[in-house]
Amino acid sequence: MSSQTHLEKRDDTWHITDPTEAMADAAAVSSITSSLESLNIERVVQDNSDNLAKFGLGKPRLAVTFKNGGASDSTTLLVGDDTATGSNTYATIKGSDRVFLIAASLGEGFSKTTFDLRDKAILQPSLNAVDQLTWSSKDNQIEVTRREGTWRMLQPWNAYAETTVINGLISQLRNTSMQSIVTSNPSNLLSYNLAEPLVTITVGVGDTSATLHLGNEADGNMRHARDLSRSLVFTVNASLFDAFAKPPADYRRKEVFNFQPFSATHLNIEGREATVTYEKRQDSETAAVWEQVNIPRKDLDQTRIIDMLSRLSALRANRFIDFKKPHLDPPETIVTVRFGEPEREDRVIFMRSNNTVYALMANEDGGAVVNTSEFEEVIAMIDVQSTHGRTSSP
Repeated sequence: MSSQTHLEKRDDTWHITDPTEAMADAAAVSSITSSLESLNIERVVQDNSDNLAKFGLGKPRLAVTFKNGGASDSTTLLVGDDTATGSNTYATIKGSDRVFLIAASLGEGFSKTTFDLRDKAILQPSLNAVDQLTWSSKDNQIEVTRREGTWRMLQPWNAYAETTVINGLISQLRNTSMQSIVTSNPSNLLSYNLAEPLVTITVGVGDTSATLHLGNEADGNMRHARDLSRSLVFTVNASLFDAFAKPPADYRRKEVFNFQPFSATHLNIEGREATVTYEKRQDSETAAVWEQVNIPRKDLDQTRIIDMLSRLSALRANRFIDFKKPHLDPPETIVTVRFGEPEREDRVIFMRSNNTVYALMANEDGGAVVNTSEFEEVIAMIDVQSTHGRTSSP
């Protein structure tokens, strides 16, 4: 036996106390304790052996010492050689000459290194209920926060973040494990690019936060990393670095609108020459029906209204522009949609310069360039739907 790991349970939580102080991997320790609790002797080989060495028990390859709660003395299980068939392993209890067989899989299950048994989470404390996330590199600083279940970017723009992408980053942080420990007490962080890290990630959970530094490459598609609450340097899969090293626009929401067609209750379309307004009406006895409210109409095509809302909600940014007040012609179309409970509002100004269509979203910095043909298809639908009964803008 070349190494030893000592574990202790405190307040229902397992800790490694030797050769280092660390949180233990609850699942890994539970596997061992469960195996000990249900340890089954396959067969007694000798009740009183005078030669433990021939079973590999003179110098056993593994010793598991354990003590049940309330017990005054500990028990040590010694694990020796496998049998010729390899299906069982010789074992005994320290202080006894009785040799018996246990399943070989149990012997393998007990054979854990200190690293195997430690908690390999890359950040402490827990990453449950994350509501803030900031990451920075040489070229970028990005900050997002969750408000009422929706992720917003605060840096480098005030804009909606791509929820699935941000949730994916948090899941990756939560699920990424240490692959190895390089050193427990680094004397020179420069050699790992951790004195001035390539990427700094800070996770906020309420009033608490945790920070991770990512450094240079390590062998085997790994990166050096460090949790600032601990001194050790460890390695993580390089995919974590890659996930946080993309351009800021990759983390910004691409949809121009927030609403979904089924959640919309009000649609106002203001063109250069006219404005048309629709509202969804419903009572306890009838299905929801869209009505044109500025000039009532009986022939409103419900399917076309839903299709128009679907196409509007599907408009996406091809790229983002940082201007706040672009020097363009007056707005071509302004679309306002109210939706949801509690009620929210989307307001998007569409502007055109030559053959490029820009979308300026309310409460967001900059603007988006959208697909011109997709925009024109929506405008054509609006024109067809509202050919009759349009009213001039005031």
